[in-house]
Amino acid sequence: MLKNPRSLKSSHFPRFYMPIAVLFVVLLIITNIVVQKVIPVLGYFILTVGDFIFPLVYIMDGLLTEVYGYAASRRVIWLALFCNILMALIVMFAISLPAARDWPYQDQFVLILGRAPQIVGASVIAFLVGEFVNSYILARLKVVMHGKKLWFRSFTAMATGQGIDTILFNTIAFFGILSWHRIFVLSVSVYCFKLLYEVIFIPVIYLLADILKHKEGIDIYDKNTNFNPFKLKWV
Repeated sequence: MLKNPRSLKSSHFPRFYMPIAVLFVVLLIITNIVVQKVIPVLGYFILTVGDFIFPLVYIMDGLLTEVYGYAASRRVIWLALFCNILMALIVMFAISLPAARDWPYQDQFVLILGRAPQIVGASVIAFLVGEFVNSYILARLKVVMHGKKLWFRSFTAMATGQGIDTILFNTIAFFGILSWHRIFVLSVSVYCFKLLYEVIFIPVIYLLADILKHKEGIDIYDKNTNFNPFKLKWV
């Protein structure tokens, strides 16, 4: 069982690391497209469609950090950020192209996807801060708690990261679109929903983490890891 990030670097490449990384990136991009739709919940609370998907991104990040370590998670976070920005640039390019005369949906296309750059801008800031806080707390608590109580470590890390992410994202993404009151209601609604989401998925996180550790023969402890988010090495 590998427990040192340096051993992970020198060993065979983990077979499940890449699929999880790809899923992480795809979920983030999908979230930033569907997040524009706001839906009512129980009459007063409101959520975005993206709120049903985005918590899965944090769960993927938690699995990456718990099994492969902070440095492995850090690389995927930066990859997701790059792909997110690339998606926004492609959308802007698509909007700038003239539409065919017999294609009547240009206005709707611009109306929905035209806000993608603003959404991505909000996501870049909120995502970077929230994800790195989530990954850092989980990695540090794993060492402090000797790998025990994953439920507590996972919930504490995601609750903190998601809280920061929710406030930053909703403030930036919906500034000038929703009133401050609606932004506040949306943020509270979203955060409470995400906490509930995380509690429900804790047994799933336990199960997936155990399976991955067993299949990969890896269980990284970040005892001497450089936690600088801008360093893209395995340690």
